[in-house]
Amino acid sequence: GFVIYNTFSVIVAQRLRELAVLAAIGATPKQIKRSLRFEGLVIGFIGSALGVVVGLGLAFALMAVLGALGVSLPGSGIRVSPTVVYQGLFVGTVITFLSVMTPARRAAKTEPIDALRQAAVETAPLSRQRVIAAGLLIGLGALGMLFGPAVAIGFGALALFVGVIVAGPIIAVVGSKVFRPLLSRLGLEGRLAGDNIARNPRRTATTSNALLIGVFLVTLVTVAGTSVKDFSVATINDFSSADYVIESDGGTIDDALISDLDAVEDVEAVTPFRREAVSVEGPGTVDPTGDGAPSVVSTGDFTALSDIADLDLEQGSIDDLGPGQVLLPSGVAGPEPIGQSVTMTNSQGGTVDLEVVGVIKFSLDSVLVGSFVDTPTFDAFVGETAPTVAFIDVQTGAQSDTEDAIDKIAALRPDITLTQGNAIGQLVGQVFDFLIEAVNGLLLMSVIVALIGIVNTLSLSILERRRELGLLRVVGMEDKRVRRMVRIESVLISALGTITGVALGVFTGWALIFGIDRLSEAGIPYALPGGMLALVLVLGIGLGFLASLIPAQRSTRLEVLDAINAT
Repeated sequence: GFVIYNTFSVIVAQRLRELAVLAAIGATPKQIKRSLRFEGLVIGFIGSALGVVVGLGLAFALMAVLGALGVSLPGSGIRVSPTVVYQGLFVGTVITFLSVMTPARRAAKTEPIDALRQAAVETAPLSRQRVIAAGLLIGLGALGMLFGPAVAIGFGALALFVGVIVAGPIIAVVGSKVFRPLLSRLGLEGRLAGDNIARNPRRTATTSNALLIGVFLVTLVTVAGTSVKDFSVATINDFSSADYVIESDGGTIDDALISDLDAVEDVEAVTPFRREAVSVEGPGTVDPTGDGAPSVVSTGDFTALSDIADLDLEQGSIDDLGPGQVLLPSGVAGPEPIGQSVTMTNSQGGTVDLEVVGVIKFSLDSVLVGSFVDTPTFDAFVGETAPTVAFIDVQTGAQSDTEDAIDKIAALRPDITLTQGNAIGQLVGQVFDFLIEAVNGLLLMSVIVALIGIVNTLSLSILERRRELGLLRVVGMEDKRVRRMVRIESVLISALGTITGVALGVFTGWALIFGIDRLSEAGIPYALPGGMLALVLVLGIGLGFLASLIPAQRSTRLEVLDAINAT
């Protein structure tokens, strides 16, 4: 929408003489508006149709490439839904039509005598109303996000964003002044480029705002997503402290396996324990009258297990555990379990009544252990079985170095499964990374569109400024310096959009995290991915330079005399 609006604004400005002639011979403002709107409607429909066709063509091309690589997607292949086609045509046409409304209205309001001039120049100064409106929107938006209720955070973010868009021309003028000392070192072409972006601040703002939106959304998703990801992973990891867990399905964790794992460098402890699937019911459980809660019961050296795993008691003590007694996990224990009786049933139908003397605090490690009894009680209930699970503790920071060695040992036993103690946290982190990258990949498409807009606007601006550029060449400015001026102008526009987008995204992301912590006491730490943000800055400004190459070449394509005579 920004790109189309900017393009039509420049085109209408260049055609003011033509529109003035139409008005002079009797065309009414309503007819001029209707003509331009119909033009936008036709262009929007043609562009949307081409977009749908190209999109479908790329989809079939992608399927052909995957087929050539031997990869087949599930289902019956590509199915072209009429809804997709209609949506593409409708949305593209409507956006184009709406983008033409303001330029058409502006053209209809221009008096014929005012339009009969050689070139279109932005003459209206920045109004005080714009400054006040931008300041109010930005101030109220920031206050709503930082100090308002939950509903005000969303509206505050919207007001802040709209305020920055409204302040675009102001940012263009201020930016040209801020960059002026640096531009002066680049010579005359640098100073002229700075003056050019300030001479048409609305056009500069509209061009950079398209880039600003894409960069803002990429930054916001990256900052907020990384903060939530780090918080989620850290929270999950707090419930799991064992570095690795090995489990045997149908076999045992024998002494030979334990010795091999102990021999791995940086492995500090391997603590096995015995485990059996059971169901638990009774007055001490969360479901005292039901059919029994599915669980497991374990036995082993509880002190050694708690040294390397997250096994803490929230009620009772390990010293209280004796024959005929049990420690229940918090997910199974009832509201007042201590002293209550529970009945356990194993897979063979055997049962045992046990007295609850403690409750194990919830953690991912406690889920693996389940209920805990002493060895004589376990032997009498289950039998003298061998260990089937073990926790492995390694030196801090050595997990990545020792995992391959541990995995090689586990791979020799098909019944052994090796998992990291924080596997769920890693999985959550990978999901967040995927979502962030996927969303950013889609948002980067808007950055590409914005760069197309920069190429478009600069090209049209050069067409409008042909006489001006020709005069610069007449008074001695070399063609390569003219092209350099255009390139600097493009880099300045992209720098304004990129820097403003990153700054707005960083603040909005921080404000969102701050608001969540303030209203929910979640305690999410603010994560600032400096490397990613630096990459966004470099890419935004670098791609702005690439966008200038075509307009720069066009700036000196005309002969000097032809450029001077251009109207």
